[in-house]
Amino acid sequence: MQAEVESLLRKFPEHEKDLKQVADALRYSDPMNHASLAIYEEQIQRGIMALNDGVNIAEQCAQLLRQIADRNGKAKVLK
Repeated sequence: MQAEVESLLRKFPEHEKDLKQVADALRYSDPMNHASLAIYEEQIQRGIMALNDGVNIAEQCAQLLRQIADRNGKAKVLK
């Protein structure tokens, strides 16, 4: 996912701030391989793929940041 967001930075340089926030959140998140987190991983992956259309990138990035934070919160509970 990190690599995909990095490529989007090159594709949409005008949205660098928002995309960098998502890239940083992914970089510093602590994903776990746990079955209950699979739904969060899938949602985040779909959100990143949706960024390719170039529509509402700022809003989509904000949503992704919330999803990453939710996943991280669940991962902490599972530790």
